[in-house]
Amino acid sequence: MHPSDELLLTFSSSLRSNEAGVYMFVDCIYDMKCKEIEQQRKHAPQTMYRNIEEITGKRTFLSTGCIKAMNGDIIIGKEKTLERWAEYIRELFKDDRRDHNIMKNNFAGPPIMKEEVETAIKKMKHGKATGPDNISVELIEL
Repeated sequence: MHPSDELLLTFSSSLRSNEAGVYMFVDCIYDMKCKEIEQQRKHAPQTMYRNIEEITGKRTFLSTGCIKAMNGDIIIGKEKTLERWAEYIRELFKDDRRDHNIMKNNFAGPPIMKEEVETAIKKMKHGKATGPDNISVELIEL
């Protein structure tokens, strides 16, 4: 006999017509369900979620995949759906801000000093793969 069945038998025997007995019985059932859920958490998550929904009384429903137009009408058809998605993306990324003044001068920054290049070459590791220019560190150090 399962331990939860024994517990159920003990509480059902104490169940009387009074409210206290009913509440004890309901508590017993919830305790059993909670213990089952704890056991299912490791081995049967799908069953666990089903039992949680059963206890809480909440059901989750999958979306039907309907797409609605701007006015709320349901769109039917692949072409209209694609048009609505394009409209949604345009609206999502629409930028109404004013244009910023973009600097048109090519400012390259301060000149690179010889010491900076030498320090960078010394920090490079030997035996590594070459870059897109196919020049190895050993050739640069020569």
